[in-house]
Amino acid sequence: MDSTYCEGKCFENASGPKCQLAAKDADGDQHGDTRCVEATGDDCDDGNDKVYTGAPEVCDGLDNDCDGKGDLEEIGLTRAEVEIAQTARTTYLFPSVAYAPEANQFGIVWDDDSDGYVRVWFARVDLSGTLLAPPEVISPPISGTPNPILLPQIEWGGTEYGVTWVDTPNSAKTELFFQRRGADGNQIGSVLNLTPGESASYSAVKRAGDGRWLVLYTGTNGSASKDLYRVVVAADGQSATDAELIKAQPQFEQVPRLASASGVFGAVWSHGS
Repeated sequence: MDSTYCEGKCFENASGPKCQLAAKDADGDQHGDTRCVEATGDDCDDGNDKVYTGAPEVCDGLDNDCDGKGDLEEIGLTRAEVEIAQTARTTYLFPSVAYAPEANQFGIVWDDDSDGYVRVWFARVDLSGTLLAPPEVISPPISGTPNPILLPQIEWGGTEYGVTWVDTPNSAKTELFFQRRGADGNQIGSVLNLTPGESASYSAVKRAGDGRWLVLYTGTNGSASKDLYRVVVAADGQSATDAELIKAQPQFEQVPRLASASGVFGAVWSHGS
């Protein structure tokens, strides 16, 4: 017997004491280690209680159900599409989605004029695509000229969502806004204007390990061209650093995107000429 993966268990029954060989269950999920060849086990990773034969398969990089298939092969795009909302608009919907593994849900934002004005809408769905609550408008009313394109972006930050979009609140300037939403869908704090008095368009948002949010965006910041800037939003979402120029070009920088790993951020963008 390999005592690394197998163990003997003794117990009393009606006929007296009895002992038998069993696969060890190191992670306590009630499923024994498959590496015990002398006894039948169905746990292909006995160091993780989320992994065993028959476990729900989720998109976490693990073979949860021990069938030898990866997340993309196992989950894939095999389910029918789910309609989140209906709109009469034919252009400028610009949806964005973020996966929240800690909350087992997706957060979705898009711009829509279902109420007569172009607004940013927010919805949450579970892993089957079922709405967790009715979609709701999250961008505040404006007093300026309505902007036809809001370009919303959403990102999950471990405990909350961060959302950015552009709008024309009081003037012809298309300013950039930031808002936090909880896993329950509720707004956290107030909406923050990241570029008061300055024009912006495309943006990307990502949360740092210390709770702050990094935002990249295309903007003018007093210049004639559209350049690439960054701001850092405080963890409470109520203040931000001054805009820092990342890349200046005579024409424009477009559609920045962010990714992070081990405290390092990676950014990409397209360059117009």
